[in-house]
Amino acid sequence: MSEKKPFYVLVASIGQLCGNGQLRETISERRNRQGNDVPFWYLSPELIKRFSVSLEEVEAVVAEDQTAINWLRLRFGGQVSIMEFDLDQLKSEAMDLPPSSPFKGYKCFSLNQFTMNSNQSHKITINFKQENKKITMNVPDGSSILQHFEENGEELPFSCRNGCCTTCAVKIVSGTIDQSQGIGLSKQMQSKGYGLLCIALANGCAELETQEEDEVYELQFGKYLGSIKNKAGNPFDI
Repeated sequence: MSEKKPFYVLVASIGQLCGNGQLRETISERRNRQGNDVPFWYLSPELIKRFSVSLEEVEAVVAEDQTAINWLRLRFGGQVSIMEFDLDQLKSEAMDLPPSSPFKGYKCFSLNQFTMNSNQSHKITINFKQENKKITMNVPDGSSILQHFEENGEELPFSCRNGCCTTCAVKIVSGTIDQSQGIGLSKQMQSKGYGLLCIALANGCAELETQEEDEVYELQFGKYLGSIKNKAGNPFDI
């Protein structure tokens, strides 16, 4: 065994990282560019326990490069921390690439649901303006609102699923939601009652109304874009 050293770790619920194969493709491209010795590994749920990362059923990526881990967090979600690992053990036991398909036999869950009260639920009503309909469901406390509606046959607007864009923006008509994981809306926009459905967790009864993406984007960035001087013509000639 070699001496332990600190690494950056991205931990997420099972399937959140490897579910659609994009993480495998991303790491493969990185290894092709930088070589097979690049310090980048994937930890399956079994390896999570072997390396004593967590007692929960989760998956993780371990890397030396903080920038790479932060970029993966923005793309896939999850939580970043710093942990010490034995480098020789990582090289010999950790996986160079995630599996090509999601793990079977595991139920995906949010990291925010570890301590949730499964007996409590909240009435969530969504005014889906684009479809001209109103949908109401009881969502378990601490659960993803978007995911719960999807699992019950209702498809709502979304894109990144990481709280980075405004495709899933909603106006909070009444009540409250937990959107602490999102970075796509400014504090000012949140104070005006806007939220992001893809990272919204149920923490009380609420009524939400979907918004047009361009409308919310204009509200947040319009004043900055309006101050930019534009010049017509071929951009390669300007």
